[in-house]
Amino acid sequence: MNKAEEVNASRKQDDEASGKSVSSRFVRLSINLGIEPMEILKTLAEKKGLSITDAVRRAIKIWQFVEDQVAQGNELQVVEKKSGDVHKVMLL
Repeated sequence: MNKAEEVNASRKQDDEASGKSVSSRFVRLSINLGIEPMEILKTLAEKKGLSITDAVRRAIKIWQFVEDQVAQGNELQVVEKKSGDVHKVMLL
């Protein structure tokens, strides 16, 4: 069992012990992805030892962070390690 699965199992036990409905904390979502995005998602999840569900959760949180930063008037930048060149990231 990976770390994410351990955390989910622990949450489930906590909810059951407190009488909370486990299903009330989650919404089942079905999405359609093309083969390429699904392979990218699987590869990223495997690299970090995450389930597909946790990888999607992480992606959503990152998207939220980016949107919040842009809404505050901040810019996203990538700094090249070797050259120090800075590139502005623009999301459409």
